Amino acid sequence: MENLKSKRKVLRTAVSKLFTRIENEIKNTNVNKCSLEESLKLLTVKTEELSKLDLQIEELLDSDSFEAEFEASQDYAERINVWQFRAERKLNELTGSSESMNDSKQVVRLPKLTIPKFNGDSLYWNSFWNSFRVAIHNNTSLSKVEKFNYLRSYLSANALSAIEGFSISDENYDSVVEILKNRFGRRDIIIHAHMNKLLNLAPVHRSDDIVKLRHLYDTLEIQVRSLKSLDVKPEAYSPILISVLLKILPPRNYIGI
Repeated sequence: MENLKSKRKVLRTAVSKLFTRIENEIKNTNVNKCSLEESLKLLTVKTEELSKLDLQIEELLDSDSFEAEFEASQDYAERINVWQFRAERKLNELTGSSESMNDSKQVVRLPKLTIPKFNGDSLYWNSFWNSFRVAIHNNTSLSKVEKFNYLRSYLSANALSAIEGFSISDENYDSVVEILKNRFGRRDIIIHAHMNKLLNLAPVHRSDDIVKLRHLYDTLEIQVRSLKSLDVKPEAYSPILISVLLKILPPRNYIGI
């Protein structure tokens, strides 16, 4: 197991360097879109490698060590999700700007889209489906069988299990899309997932722990923005959220809540 942990440490260091690289690219006044796409693709690849290592390590742990190890892995996964979200948001901004400057029906070479894998966590359904819909689902040059094959390749864990048993065919493609939408993409399910995330924020025990405070802020920002996009106003849940924050923040940070 120590060998696996050593490999994971090296991989996490590489991922942390990608965080810095993405941050620098986003802050640059002249963002290099190709470079940002490359960084996001690398982050996606390394994230999959990291997930496999986490699973291998967790399988070797006893029950006493599992909870702490799982929590640490989830915290790091959250950091990855934050930077993936920021990179995708910047790329979407750049794509939108490019489209407005080139309002033309000429055939152009489109940039390669990075489609995140979907594991069944409804928090990330919209991000996954929006990318898949643009790149694959609405692509008229692909048959439904081809779309089905692509869809399966981008699913894992619970999401993949949800469509097991369906043979790959034109008719079944529409069926599995509806199953996935009803199972993971319903508005009420997504709202519940975001609210559950807010109610289970990781506590910050020290007011000088800048890394954890920043992570808490980033997580809050993503959940609040996501709920707003679902037409859930902050006023609807702010009393509960304030109560949660008072419990998880160190006393010195209460001022201003």
